[in-house]
Order: sequence, then C-alpha cells, then structure tokens
Amino acid sequence: METHPAVRLTLLLALGEEAAAGRAGEQGDEVRAVLAALLDTDDPVLWLAAVHASAGLDRDLPLRRVDRLIEVLSDLALRPRFEEVWYSPHVDDPWTREDVVRSTAELLAHDVEAELSFVVALIERSRRSADPALCREALDLAWLLLSDKRSTEAVLLPLAGGLLTDPDGPVRLRAANILAVLGPPAAPYADRLAALLDDHASDPLLDGTVREFARWALTRIGDPRALPGLIEQLRAQDEEQGRGYVISEPGRPETWEVLIPLRAHADVLLPAMLETIRESEPGSRVTSMFLGVLEAWGGDPLTASLPDLLPLLSDTWTSVRVLGLLSAMGPAAASAEPALRTCRVPDEPGHHELVALTALRISGDREVVLRGLGEAVMKAERSWGAPLTALAGFGHDAAPTRQGCGPSWRTPRTGPGSVPRSRSGRSPAGSDRPWESWRSSSCRSPTAERTTGSSGTPSGR
Repeated sequence: METHPAVRLTLLLALGEEAAAGRAGEQGDEVRAVLAALLDTDDPVLWLAAVHASAGLDRDLPLRRVDRLIEVLSDLALRPRFEEVWYSPHVDDPWTREDVVRSTAELLAHDVEAELSFVVALIERSRRSADPALCREALDLAWLLLSDKRSTEAVLLPLAGGLLTDPDGPVRLRAANILAVLGPPAAPYADRLAALLDDHASDPLLDGTVREFARWALTRIGDPRALPGLIEQLRAQDEEQGRGYVISEPGRPETWEVLIPLRAHADVLLPAMLETIRESEPGSRVTSMFLGVLEAWGGDPLTASLPDLLPLLSDTWTSVRVLGLLSAMGPAAASAEPALRTCRVPDEPGHHELVALTALRISGDREVVLRGLGEAVMKAERSWGAPLTALAGFGHDAAPTRQGCGPSWRTPRTGPGSVPRSRSGRSPAGSDRPWESWRSSSCRSPTAERTTGSSGTPSGR
C-alpha cells in the first residue's frame, strides 16, 4: 500500500476516472470499496480527493457533503497542503487550493442553487478569516454563474455591493464588475461606487482597474458622477496596445457600449469627444470608435460635430465613414459641400459615386435629390447598392421613383447573367432569356420612363 500522500492522492483520482469510465473491469467492486473507505478518512485533503474521485459514480455525493467541502476549502491552515499533495494524472504542476475550489464547484454545477450557496458560503467565510485569495476565486465563480444564470442576481447583488469596501483591490474590482453588468438594479450602491472613482487598484490577471469598472457601473445606473473624466478614460483605454482578455473573465466594455446609451448626456460628453477626434490620428481606433458613437447618436449631437468631421474627409481611412454621417444629417450638413470637392476616398467607382450621392443628399432641394438618386439607380453598374441605400433613406417620399423601379433580380450572388427562377422553372419576368428579364425588371427613373415609352414596364404594374 502506497503511503506517500501525493502519490496516494494522484492514484485515487486516477482510480476515480477509470471507475467512472467503466474501465475498472473485474476490479470495479474493489475500486468502489477503496473510494468508499476513503470517504471516512480523517485526512481532510485526502477526503476531498475521494469526493472528487467518487463523483463520477455518484454525482449527488458532493451535494450531500457540501458542508464539509466548504469547511475544508475555507480552512486557511490547509491551503499550503493542496500544493504539496494535489496532483492530477494528466497535469505536471500541483493544483492550488483555488484550482480545487473551481473544480469542486463544477461537481455542483448540475444544481444551480447548490452551487450558488457554495459560492456565497465561501465568500462569507473568506471575509471572516481574511482570506482574499479564496474570496477572489469565489467571486470568479459568482461571475460565471451570473453570466450563465441571471436568476442569481438577487443573491449576488447585495453580496457584491458589500464587497466594494473590501481591503483587497482585486476583490473590489470583481465586485464593481458584477454591479456594472447588473446595471440599474445596482443603484443603491451608487455612493460606494462613486467613492471608487480614484481607486487605481488592479489584478495582474484581469483587464482594467477598480476605477474603470466603478465608472462603468455608474454609467449603467445613469449617475452623472460618471461623466467627468469618462471620455479621457475611454480614450486611454482605446489607445492601449494589446488590450486582450479572456472572454469568460471580467473585462472593460468597448467605448461604444458605454457611450451610446448616454445620448441624453451628449451636451456634457461631446466637447471632450470632439477634442479627442481633433487630436487623434484619423485612422486610429479611437477616432473610429467615437465616429461610431456619433453615428448612433445622430440628430443634434451629430450636427454639432460637423466642423470637426470635415477635416476627416481628406483622409481615405475616415472619409467614407464621414460621408455616411453627412448623408445621415441631410440638409443640416449643407455647409459641407465645399469640403466634398476635395474629399479623398479609395479609388474605386463606388466611393466616387458615394461622394456625389452625399452631395445630393445634403442638398436642401429634396425633389432634385430624389430625381438624381433615381437616375443613379438606373445607371449604376458595379456599385448599384449605394444609390438604392440612399434612396431608401427618403422612405415614402421616394415613392414616385417606383414608376421605373420594379423588383430587381440582380443580386451580388446572381448577377445579370444568372437570374433566379420561380418554382415553375421560368425566369421571373416570364422570359427564358435571363439578361432580358433582368433589364425589363430593373430600376428606371421617371426621366427614363418618359423617354422609353411603355416598353419594359416593371413587373407588378
């Protein structure tokens, strides 16, 4: 009989795997007897390993022994012993106590209430014993539970709120992240979150700082104390290199996720946003992010941004995006017409056409714009989607162009030489010549209709 505790524990876990997989063969009963005997051992770590090894045969065993599981894992005096003896058959390095906590939670995952109670109990015990490592691990488990089961919110909200004043920075970071994700229900803890706006504590294994998560939580609550310094913080975040993090772990949100819901505060945020756009490289991530926010906000904030957007027309990295913003503004961007004449876009027909269409769109004469767009739709070849999209922006006002704009069968997949057929096998316009069918159903402007007479009447009329 092997006596070295590290070897015994490793063999125990291996026996459990074999028995659970049904590979124990004739020794199956003997293996079960060994596992059962070790469930009565006085060695707490070996007992815990026996629970792990037996769970594959009896998945409810950890549920029945959960109180002792909590007791063993929260015993601070036992923490060093895990790294001394806990090895698994397929991993070279020893397991830490925190690794075993995570693995034990997985044994309870088939019962959400039991797993949640396990996590809460570990957090409560960690605070009584001043065990921040255990609290961090339990909070990571709480975060995963919340990500998967929103029903755990009622329990985790007050728990995280109470941890905002914990002396351990990484614990405060995890607590602030949970409150940020929960959003408005975290409003009772707004004062505690505001007190963390100067807290630079971080965790080397996680993305961000306490202050960043606290500010995000305040924006989700709608608390105006989050606004001063918000743009500067987001700018610094976007300028960082290698901002990657594991998707299952707490991580800072993207700039657009924070700002788009804050349109009601655009008057406060816009000056700093525009200053950032002026100071940043046109093709930078920062500029792209803020342009996306302005596009989502639209309306008055977008119009107020016009003077700062026009210089971006001279850079091919940003010009196409700005053209879309100008088009969305419509006549409110009429003063941009001179800048459009010097606009630099990637040298492709569709982009040059977009410049012309934007000039039409910001014109105040809607009738001229609609007529020009209708003709552009008729003439377009390679980039026919651009005028159609611009035309769609006029909604019902574009109805007169339907005189010559039936359903076009030309799509990026089919092309004019490959027309989809109806279930009867005939081409849509009743002709067996695809090119002619496409021509007879393609868009025609009112001007073209007057010059061609009644031939080529669009389908559906």
